[in-house]
Amino acid sequence: MNDVEGGDDTGITPEELLAASAEIEEEIKECKLHVEMHMAQRELFNEFKTMAKADFEAGKPIDQSLLMAVIDMAQNCATPFLGDDQMGDFYYMSPLIHKASCFGAVFISLFFFALLRLRLRL
Repeated sequence: MNDVEGGDDTGITPEELLAASAEIEEEIKECKLHVEMHMAQRELFNEFKTMAKADFEAGKPIDQSLLMAVIDMAQNCATPFLGDDQMGDFYYMSPLIHKASCFGAVFISLFFFALLRLRLRL
């Protein structure tokens, strides 16, 4: 490797490397916070789900039960191009076009009541 004064053969100076390193460390901190927030949110979700299930299993009336709903939105989901030039296995290699928004809602408590109905039928 040919060292160049003030840097290496790539032309990057130690100061530039230090600045890039600091930027990467900051991004890692942001990622760590994101993961920690996700884990806390998932833990809270599981606590509420457990309470809703306990209410269901205890046979509490609906007006005294914890009712739980989950609503989520995903923006800019890619959709595949379905034109005439799609051929066999290459379909999955074709560029994706358009951006779609997906919206979903799940009423978790109804899941438990649906299970009860299934049990009663069996």
